[in-house]
Amino acid sequence: MCSKVLDGYIKSHDIHVIITTNALEVGIDIGDLSLAVLVGYPGTKAAFSQQIGRVGRKGEGVAILIWQDEPLQQYYMRNPLEFIHKAPEVVRINPTNYKLLAMHIPLLREELGREVTKEDLQDMFPGLLEDYIETVLQVAATANDEAIVDDKFSLRSMSGKNYSVTIRGQNQTIVDSLDEWSALRDFYEGAIYWTPGEKGYRVDSINRRKGEIIVLPIQELTYYTQSTYRDIIDIMQSYQKQHIDGIDMAYGELEIKRSVFGYKKVYFGQKHESEQVQLDHPSVTRFTPEGMWVTLTDSQWSQLKNGIQELADEGRSIDLLAEASLHAAGHAMTSVIPDLIICDANDFTGFSASEMTAFANRPVIGFYGENGSGLGTIEAIYEKLPQVLRKALELIESCPCAEGCPSCVQLPGKGNVELFKPGAKMLLKILIEGID
Repeated sequence: MCSKVLDGYIKSHDIHVIITTNALEVGIDIGDLSLAVLVGYPGTKAAFSQQIGRVGRKGEGVAILIWQDEPLQQYYMRNPLEFIHKAPEVVRINPTNYKLLAMHIPLLREELGREVTKEDLQDMFPGLLEDYIETVLQVAATANDEAIVDDKFSLRSMSGKNYSVTIRGQNQTIVDSLDEWSALRDFYEGAIYWTPGEKGYRVDSINRRKGEIIVLPIQELTYYTQSTYRDIIDIMQSYQKQHIDGIDMAYGELEIKRSVFGYKKVYFGQKHESEQVQLDHPSVTRFTPEGMWVTLTDSQWSQLKNGIQELADEGRSIDLLAEASLHAAGHAMTSVIPDLIICDANDFTGFSASEMTAFANRPVIGFYGENGSGLGTIEAIYEKLPQVLRKALELIESCPCAEGCPSCVQLPGKGNVELFKPGAKMLLKILIEGID
């Protein structure tokens, strides 16, 4: 007999097999469970330990993890003992995060029945700098107190504009409170969306004024879609800066102008090639997430180019290989970040380029949040940069391929055209030398 676990409830009392999402991770206790098969790494060692912890409570138990074709998972496939001995991650909580604290000030103002003063925050957080506190209070002063609870403290979003996804002709919302930049990135006319219950929908229309996305049910899923978009990045302000022996790094607020202009249809199986589709009505939105970035010095960039000079040829110039090395290093760092910081790979986006005006046309690798502000993910990347660099180098060096593959520097749906693994390895070593 087969039973399915949905929303934390077990549908049958006579259970031989349970097919579930991650419901077993959140507290369901089945003492007689003797075997667990996990399809894909849950993302953290803590989640993995919780899921397999339901097995063998009343006798012997076996847990099987099926690794998938993704760089971090393949790294642990090649290094199983490292994974087995890896300690569970530490949960990060930062109550003084700049935007998160600013969003709570109006609530505190309401509780106190008066304005929140600089002295109030200094008493609560003695370690905060005076300039930091003044900036937080200035931002909080512009907040709309009446809308703060409804708009700012959604469980799904921390942005001001939220979207809902509704089935046409039915009074049923399947997704609620999506932030605008994620909604317009993932839901566009023609996009395919399917729920955890494997029900498929195609986006029919989008009403940006009302924040409504209307979808139509589809009977058979033959392909999935990936949006094609371009982000233009500018620096709004820097919170912190560091210069560590030749590595310039900063953490602050970025402005992202996101233009979604098309999508790719990727068919299941091998019968059809993927198709690129242009949108009739491209969407443009702006958001100001937290970001961190690392800029290379002229000497570091020259050192990389000298190192890859012998690998260049008529079809691949030194400049092209240097750019591809920068992208590949950024991809490797993106892959290992969730292994060092408790977060989802969708919580942040990486970027890299050698000539961006916002970064004085210096080569840069950076990351910004995709979930609003206040979670602390980007600040944690900033603080753990040395560990991220070393782990990214370990990932690349452990893969036996020559110039880059899905097991090291290629990321699903991230544009894997110009990637150069040998140069990425050189670049990571150059950066690590700067902090050792």
